[in-house]
Amino acid sequence: ISQPGVMNYVGECSSGSYLCGLCEGDCDSDSSCEGDLVCVERSGYGAVQGCTGEGGSRDMYDKDVCAPAQVPSPTPPSPTPDYLNSLIFNSNGCSGNSPCTNCEGPCSTSNDCEADLVCFQRSASESVPGCVTGGSGDVSGTNYCHEELTNGMPTYIPGDLTKRENGLVLSTGLSARIIAQTGSRVSYTNGGRSASSFHGDPDAGAVFEDTSVTNTGGWIYVSNSEKSVGGVGAITFNSNGDVINYEMILENTSQNCGGGKTYWGTWVTCEENGSSGQVWEVDPALPSNSQRNFPTVLGGTGGNYESFAYDARDRLNPTFYVTNDSSSGSMVRFTPDPAVVQQAEQTGDYSNMLTTGGTLEWLMLHPVSGSAGDASGTFSWTSSRSNADSNANQFYQSSEGIDVRDGLLYFVTKRSKHLYILDLDALTYTKTSTVSGAFDGQPDQIKRILDQNPESEMLYFCEEASSDNGIHARDYEGNFYTIIDSDTLNSETTGLAFSPDNKHMYISYQSDGLIFDIVREDGYPFGSMRLDIKYHAD
Repeated sequence: ISQPGVMNYVGECSSGSYLCGLCEGDCDSDSSCEGDLVCVERSGYGAVQGCTGEGGSRDMYDKDVCAPAQVPSPTPPSPTPDYLNSLIFNSNGCSGNSPCTNCEGPCSTSNDCEADLVCFQRSASESVPGCVTGGSGDVSGTNYCHEELTNGMPTYIPGDLTKRENGLVLSTGLSARIIAQTGSRVSYTNGGRSASSFHGDPDAGAVFEDTSVTNTGGWIYVSNSEKSVGGVGAITFNSNGDVINYEMILENTSQNCGGGKTYWGTWVTCEENGSSGQVWEVDPALPSNSQRNFPTVLGGTGGNYESFAYDARDRLNPTFYVTNDSSSGSMVRFTPDPAVVQQAEQTGDYSNMLTTGGTLEWLMLHPVSGSAGDASGTFSWTSSRSNADSNANQFYQSSEGIDVRDGLLYFVTKRSKHLYILDLDALTYTKTSTVSGAFDGQPDQIKRILDQNPESEMLYFCEEASSDNGIHARDYEGNFYTIIDSDTLNSETTGLAFSPDNKHMYISYQSDGLIFDIVREDGYPFGSMRLDIKYHAD
C-alpha cells in the first residue's frame, strides 16, 4: 500500500501513461512526475530530500524517484584565512602530558609546551613572536606556545601576497632583486661586470657550494640555457650572497632544459633536442674549456631529455633516471657497471660513473585495469626502448620534472597534467592531477618528504601555466600557498634553488630572461626543501 512521502516503487512512469507521485518511481525525467515534482537520480538506496523509507520493503535499488525540487545545503561561511604558523586554539588545552606545539594554546606555563618552546603570556590580542595573529584560532587573552627568537620577530607570512617589487607580487616579508637578465652583462658587487652577456631562456638551475680556497663560504648557481645555441651558465656568490662572477661553463650544446644534481657534486644537464638530444655532466667549479667534451651514456640514441634524478640509498647499487618530454618518450633508467661504482666509492673519483658502460632500461607502466584513466598500477623496466616508447605514448606522455626521495620516484607529465609516484621497491605507482597544485589531497606525501629534514617547514615547487606563473608551496599538513606571483611576467617559472644557508631563493622567469634573488626581510632562512617538479595550472 502506497504511503505519501515514503519510497514506493510502482514501475516505469512516463508522461504518456502513469505519472509518479511523491516519492514514487521509477522516473526517467521531470515529465514523468506529477505537478511540480522533479525526478531525482539515485545511486543504490540513496536518501532523497522530502522522502523516507529508503531501503524499505517498497523501495527498489538504484531506482529514481519523484520528489520536491531539491534545496541545496547552505554554503558555510568562509573562515578567516590562516597561514603557516597561524595561532591554533586547542579546546582540550595544553598540559605536561599533552604539550602544545608551536603557535598552539592555551598554555599556562612553559611546562605545557613541547620541548624548547615557551608559553607567551597575553592579556588581549598581542602578537605572539613567530606566529601569525588574527586568524580563526586567535582567541583574545589566550596564551600560546612559541619558539623564542634569536633574531627578532619574523615578518614572513607565506601566501599573504601584499608586496610588489620588480614585477613580482610577493608574500609579506619577502624582498626580490634581479641579479641577471638575458642580453645584459651581469653586475658584480665590486662594480665590475661579466665579460659576456647573460644567456637566453634560463631554465633549470641548482646551487653548489664553492670549494675554491679564494671564495670560502661562497656558492655557485648554475642555470641551463634552453636556446638552440644553449649550454650552462654559472653565477658565483661570495659568503654574503653578493654576485662576484658569471661565465658559461658548458657550451656547444643545444636546448638545455632540465637537469639535476649528482650526489658527488656535479650538475647533469639535459638537451631537449629530439634525436640529437643528449645528457651532459658539468663540474660547476670548472670553466668551459676544462669540461669534458663528450656526453654521458644516459642519452643513448637521443631524445627530448628533460630532467635527471638518482636513487643512491645503496651507494654500491645506485640507479639514475632521466625523463623524456615527448609524446612517445619513455623514462630512462641507467645502472652503472658494479666495478665502476666500487672504484668510485673507493677512490672518491666519480668521473666515470655516468660515462662508461652499464645497463640502460626504460619505464613500462601497467595500470590496474589497463586503462590510461587508472589512478594506480604496477611498473617494470624493459631493455626494449621501442616497447617503452609505445607504453609512454599510451600512459605517460611528455614527462618532465623528476625527483627521488626515500625510495619514491616523483615525476610529472605536461600533457595530461599528472603527478606519478613510483615506489621503487614495491614496483607500484599512483597518479594524481597537478591542476589544483602538486600533492593536492596528499599530506602524507608532503610529511614523508619533509620528515627527511627536521628543519624544513615547506616544500616549494614551480608553476607552468598560461599566465601568472609563480612559486608555490605546501606545508606539513598539505596546505597550499602561493609564495610568489606576477601579473606582468607571463613566462614559466623554473630554476628554483636555495643557497646553502637557505637564506636566498633563486628563481627564473624563463622567456623574460630574468633571474631573481628572493630573501626574507627578517633575515631568517626559508627552512625549506625544493622538489624538482612543476605545478601545471590551467
